[in-house]
Amino acid sequence: MSELPDQWQAVKLSDVCEINPGKPRDRTITSDTQVTFVPMAAVDAGSGQIVNPTTRLFTKVAKGFTAFQENDIIFAKITPCMENGKAAIARRLINGIGFGSTEFHVLRANGTVLPEFVFYFIRQDSFRETAEANMTGSVGQKRVPVNFLKDTIIPLPPLNEQRRIVAKLEKLLSRVDTAQARLAKIPIILKRFRQSVLAAACSGRLTADWREQHPDSGSQAARSIELANNDNCEIPAAWNPKTMGELLERIQAGNNFACIERPPTNKEIGVLKISAVTWGKYDENESKTCTDPSRVKPALFVQSGDFLFSRANTIELVGACVIVDDLTSKIMLSDKVLRFSFKNVDPRWVLYWLRSGSGRSQIEFLATGNQQSMRNIGQEKIKQIVIPVPQQEEQKEIVRRIEALFKTVGVLEARYLKTKGHVDDLIQSILARAFRGELVPQRSKRRSLIRIASTE
Repeated sequence: MSELPDQWQAVKLSDVCEINPGKPRDRTITSDTQVTFVPMAAVDAGSGQIVNPTTRLFTKVAKGFTAFQENDIIFAKITPCMENGKAAIARRLINGIGFGSTEFHVLRANGTVLPEFVFYFIRQDSFRETAEANMTGSVGQKRVPVNFLKDTIIPLPPLNEQRRIVAKLEKLLSRVDTAQARLAKIPIILKRFRQSVLAAACSGRLTADWREQHPDSGSQAARSIELANNDNCEIPAAWNPKTMGELLERIQAGNNFACIERPPTNKEIGVLKISAVTWGKYDENESKTCTDPSRVKPALFVQSGDFLFSRANTIELVGACVIVDDLTSKIMLSDKVLRFSFKNVDPRWVLYWLRSGSGRSQIEFLATGNQQSMRNIGQEKIKQIVIPVPQQEEQKEIVRRIEALFKTVGVLEARYLKTKGHVDDLIQSILARAFRGELVPQRSKRRSLIRIASTE
């Protein structure tokens, strides 16, 4: 049973806050008064702050937008913004006045509670989960009803204790923010390290010592070759530049037809989406379900060891490729995901070359489409990509070294994700302790929150 310290009260949010108070009535406000305008996108869910608001004239926003003032709490009421935690205290408003999205609820503290205390209360996952369970409306347009906010019970300590709790929260959460900011740099560092490994591998630097130990691997000199995007690339002289057209034995594409937008279950047959090959590892859950048995072609089923290539995506992701290493379902190729078969080259070497800067620059150069749309790289363009081919033994050694280094990166990445999870959980743990009266020292007895609330 949840309990509260002595002198704390369990009150309704509407007892301590005016809910959606309406437009300002200050007579000094004219149609030309400048105010702060806050669209939903300007509320950062992570930091709980308003970022990059704009300035508008009062007359332009007085109708059709939600009004608030300095120190009000704005809270996203619509899915998925509410679940994502979009809420903030309105601060540094021009002329103390703000307007924003109609999808905000506004909470205005009435003097018995600090705005910060209310803000931290609604930042709790437990509050948002309860709010989500009470949403009304249709799928995709569900909203938190105002009566839910009015009837929400909030534990209320005396003002002096609120100040102590808020000060402690700000101190602790600031430390957590610092830890999160440092952790956020790790994925960037790991990504750069992967790219530096690929750059070293594709220039021959990664296996320079191996070639010295194997004189039969050819000349140790370097030479420059021209890539399909007209750039030059330095490679060992012994490496033989080839086009993809010379290395490919077969390109196979699937079919495009209407499917159900969900992964297949049981004995159903799936069709790959481009997202199945986007993020560096084959993900068969990124597939649609084929409901027409006449469309099923076993020859198009993805097999373990397949080299898959996305011919269409955004400029950053077109040409993403994977080698299938985990397969549990029957999934067919789509028209946008191609299957490559190679001759006289290790597919893993091709994979890493295409993921390197030299490979990506050629793919992006050869892809067609305007800057704002999906890009596409056709089969004839794919065949123009230039790939230098080392001797078979060096290909294997390059792949071995890349995968050993990437395995180390994977271990570091797993540790990062685990640590990040602990830090993220710490925020909610701190908030929960604050509203149980456990964050700052208590000298008073504790009382049942449920019992207090039932007597109101």
